[in-house]
Amino acid sequence: MTSSRWVLTLLCAWLYVAATITSQVVTRDVNDSLLLVVGDVTSSSARILFDQVPSSATIMHVKVYQTMATTQDALADSTANQVLDLPLSNAKDVPQVIMLQHLEPGCRYVVRFEVDELNETAAVMFHTARVDSDGKAWTDRILVVSCDRFVDDHDDVLMERIAGDVEAHDDALGSSSVHFGMAHLGDQIYADAGELSIKVVPFPLKEMKDTKKRRARYDALLDQFRGIYRKTFGRKAAQRVLRVGAHWMLPDDHEIINNFNFELVQKAFHDVQSPLVSDTKRERFVALQLHCRAGLQAYYEFQYQLYHDFPWGSIDFLEDAIGEVVRAYPLYFAVELQHLKLLFLDVRFERSFFHSQENDLSKLVSDEQRQFLDGKLNEWNEEDKSTAIVFSSMPLFFQSALSAAIAHIVEHETYPGMAEQRSGLEDLFRVFQGYNQQKRLQSNDELPPLLTPVFEMVYSWVRYIPLFSSLLPHSSPWNIEYDRVFLGRNYG
Repeated sequence: MTSSRWVLTLLCAWLYVAATITSQVVTRDVNDSLLLVVGDVTSSSARILFDQVPSSATIMHVKVYQTMATTQDALADSTANQVLDLPLSNAKDVPQVIMLQHLEPGCRYVVRFEVDELNETAAVMFHTARVDSDGKAWTDRILVVSCDRFVDDHDDVLMERIAGDVEAHDDALGSSSVHFGMAHLGDQIYADAGELSIKVVPFPLKEMKDTKKRRARYDALLDQFRGIYRKTFGRKAAQRVLRVGAHWMLPDDHEIINNFNFELVQKAFHDVQSPLVSDTKRERFVALQLHCRAGLQAYYEFQYQLYHDFPWGSIDFLEDAIGEVVRAYPLYFAVELQHLKLLFLDVRFERSFFHSQENDLSKLVSDEQRQFLDGKLNEWNEEDKSTAIVFSSMPLFFQSALSAAIAHIVEHETYPGMAEQRSGLEDLFRVFQGYNQQKRLQSNDELPPLLTPVFEMVYSWVRYIPLFSSLLPHSSPWNIEYDRVFLGRNYG
C-alpha cells in the first residue's frame, strides 16, 4: 500500500512538472484563427507570414518583444521593443509577410499579433542567429522533416511530438540547447490525397477561349490549393510548430500533383498546342496546365515568401510563361548561420521546365543553379571552418540505374539515378567534392526507416569484398564516395 502511494505521489509530481513546463510555453495555446509561420531568421531580421485574417479587420498591431517571458501574463507586463501597425489591404484572402529588422543577434524574441477590435491575439517566438564575438560555446538545434500527409491520414501524433520537442528546447526554460529552426524537405501539403484532393477535371473546348470562364476556373483551383495549405498549416498541432523558430521549405511534387516532371509539363504546356492531339486529350491537358499554374502560385504564396519577396503586382500565374517565372524566381536557396551553411537544391521543378529533354536530360540542375552552388561553396571555402548541409526534395543518391528505370516505367518519374543522368550526377558531386570543409548530403528519400540502417550496414561490409564490390551499381554515387552521403530516416 505504501509503495502504491509513493508511485501515485511520483506520478502526480511528474504530471505537475509537465503541466508547469507546458503552461510556460508562450506560443502553445492556439486559440485564434490566424495562420502564422516564422520564415527565415538571421542575426538581425526575421520574416513572418500571416494569413486567415478576419475579413472585418482593418489593422494588424504587431508588437516585438526581446524577452524571456514564458507566459502571456508575463509578456503583457513586458515593454515592446518595436510596435508596428499594419493597414490590412482588401486582399485578405492571400498570405502576407512582415519583415522585422534591427533585431539583436543571439536573442530570444516573442512577436505578438493583435487584430483590431476583434480581441484576436496570437504569438510567435524565435531566436536570432548568434555571433562569435563573446567566444562562448552554444548548441542550436535544427530539425529536418518532410511529408505532412495530414489531409489524408488526419494523424497528428508525430506533429504533437515535434511540437513538444520544439517547445522544450527554449533557453527561457533552462534548456541546454536551443531550437533555432526547421528544414521542410518537400510534400509540405498533399494536394492529391484525401477528401480535399484536387482533381484534374477536363476543361470543355468551348470554354477555353472564354477569358472570364478560364479565369474563374483558375481562381477556383487556386482557392482549393489555398484551402489545403490552410487545413495543413493552420491546424493547432502544426501551428504550435510553425510559430516557433525559423522555417525553410523546399517543395516536392505533392504540393501540386504526383510526379510533377518534364513529361507532365510537356503534356500540359506543349502537347496541348499540337494539332495531332485529340479534343479529349486537349481538354485534359488544358485542365492539367491550369492545375500546375494554380499549384505553383500557391507554393509561392505559402512557402517561397518565407525566405524571399515576390513581385505579385508584375506576375500573372495564369497568363505568364511559368518556366520563365521558375527561372527568374528559383526554388533553390542558401541559408547561412555563421559556421553552419544550408543549401536547398531544386532538382525537380527547374528541370521540369528545361527547353529540351533530349539535350538537358543528363542535367540535374540548370547552369544557373550550378553556378549558384559552386559560388556558395567557393565562398564558404575561404572561411576558417564551416559545415555545409545540402538538402534536396528528391533522392540524389539512392536510386540505382535499374531501380530508377523501373520507377520511370511504372510512375513516369525521372529520379536522378537514371543511367542517362549519370554525367549530371557526377558533375554535381564533383562540385560537392571541391568544398574542402565538412559537408553532409540529405534528401527527402521516401525510404522506409528500417531499411536505411540495414542497407548501410550491408554496404559497409560488401564494399571490402572484391566480388560483391564489383556488383555495386556503377550508375549510383556509391561508386563515387558513399561515406559522405546520408540517406535520411525521416520518412514514415
